[in-house]
Amino acid sequence: MAVRVRFPPQAPSYKISSIVTLYVLKGETGRRYVGITNNLSRRLHEHRAKNSKGGQMLGKLFVIICDNLWLSSYNHFKTP
Repeated sequence: MAVRVRFPPQAPSYKISSIVTLYVLKGETGRRYVGITNNLSRRLHEHRAKNSKGGQMLGKLFVIICDNLWLSSYNHFKTP
């Protein structure tokens, strides 16, 4: 029995476009904030800025959950 193999192999229908960080903050007021960013240190600095709306609303912030996620974007390849 013959097996047909396509050369070159067909490209996948998706590609990894970026890694982002999902994070949950808890403020001293007890409120929580869920966010997503591609630069966690910059984003935390923005949250902690005294003039930011989020910083005023939450007060002192604590990171309670932080995880990296792969986001993919779909490419549509034409089949030969």
